[in-house]
Amino acid sequence: MRNHDLSHDCLRTAAAAAAVAAALLIAGGIGFAAAQKAPAEANPSAPSAPSAPSAPVPQSGPAFVNGALAAPGADQDAATVPAKFSAKHDAEDHLPTLAFTFKNLSDAQRRAIVASVKDARTAPPQGTVPPEAYAKPSMQLPTSADLRALPDAVIAQMPEMKGYRYNTVGDKVLLVEPENYTVVAVLGE
Repeated sequence: MRNHDLSHDCLRTAAAAAAVAAALLIAGGIGFAAAQKAPAEANPSAPSAPSAPSAPVPQSGPAFVNGALAAPGADQDAATVPAKFSAKHDAEDHLPTLAFTFKNLSDAQRRAIVASVKDARTAPPQGTVPPEAYAKPSMQLPTSADLRALPDAVIAQMPEMKGYRYNTVGDKVLLVEPENYTVVAVLGE
């Protein structure tokens, strides 16, 4: 029984100490706030010390307009903008998953690929639909399609292109996944 009484005494003492500490903190905070106000209230006509530069005044109105951040200078086509307000995001939403690998190719990279194969035209795919119908990402070419490796100069500049092949349809270059003959990107549009 003695241990039980001792533990209750310790708990009561700890609770009392915590209550006293909390009361001192609250009283100290009030005293500190009053001490800060006292000089200004004691003599309102006394010149006050220059205040620190104030932060910019927040803009009034909504933070977002049509999904775009409304702050001055904010990117109006940022990732937060829904597809119904952004043509870029709408196009990305309709892009097949396979084509996401190539959506970040720069215009210069796209032109370099097209220029490197412009003189090495392939036979257009011969299937059940016209060749132009294959010029869309995610279309599967017939296994008889003439697939060629990209030139070494392209692979040297863009090593991520190493495993892909190409086929041409008119002025368009179709980048193709050779394992399943699926078009993953269409360049030269």
